[in-house]
Amino acid sequence: MFHTASLWLITALGIQRYICVCHPLKARIWCTMKKTLRLIGIIFVMAFLNHVYRFIKFDYVAVELPSAVDANKTVVGCVRVSHVQDNETLQILENVYNFHYSVNIQFIPCVVLLVVNVLLIRTKRQAEKRRVELLRQNRRRESRMMRESTSSTLMLVIVVSLFLVLEIPIGLSQLFRSVSYPFGFTRENTSGAVVFFHLFFFLNNPCIFVVYCTMSKKFRNTLKHLLTPSCHRCTRPATEDGHNVEVIQLDIAGH
Repeated sequence: MFHTASLWLITALGIQRYICVCHPLKARIWCTMKKTLRLIGIIFVMAFLNHVYRFIKFDYVAVELPSAVDANKTVVGCVRVSHVQDNETLQILENVYNFHYSVNIQFIPCVVLLVVNVLLIRTKRQAEKRRVELLRQNRRRESRMMRESTSSTLMLVIVVSLFLVLEIPIGLSQLFRSVSYPFGFTRENTSGAVVFFHLFFFLNNPCIFVVYCTMSKKFRNTLKHLLTPSCHRCTRPATEDGHNVEVIQLDIAGH
């Protein structure tokens, strides 16, 4: 469920960034905090509904199993039992679910992200040309602001590209599983390939985290503040003697 939510969240982020860069006037209407929070809530609800099938298809029964350490002892484990007793019907349901998952949850977001990525790259190139022109006109302030915006766009382009490279193999494996059953392939035949492709899924989030830490100073500062909430420094101007006073602010939970 959370994997599905992350797919659509990064898709929404890419679309939002494109609107902010290419249509800044419309962004003031479409990309407000209230609408963003509402969209996040809708994405999580839809992600849950997309996986309700997983919650109701199986039940887990506790069983006693021989211990792998001591042959004289047993350990409590669980066995996954399907509510659908007919194996052929179960396989058809599984194939329909895998096809839905690969197309609606992975293929469509990846296509949208690919299109957004191409548009952002084109916009970034145009912004670079504009920034060079501003430097020639000695308009350094506007050039600096455009450079910051271009840097954020570049970071998102890298994140989206990395996301696509690591996510597409998972979608292909799911699609293959959904159409391979009529050709004699079973879950056991394809489990090795699925496990291999899902390794990309586990690489996805750490790699994106590294990109954010490397390219975004604001992200690093926010992360530092979250990890050390009890003590952080802030500077504010004094109003009486005209000097800047450095204040150490202590945030102690419960006080």
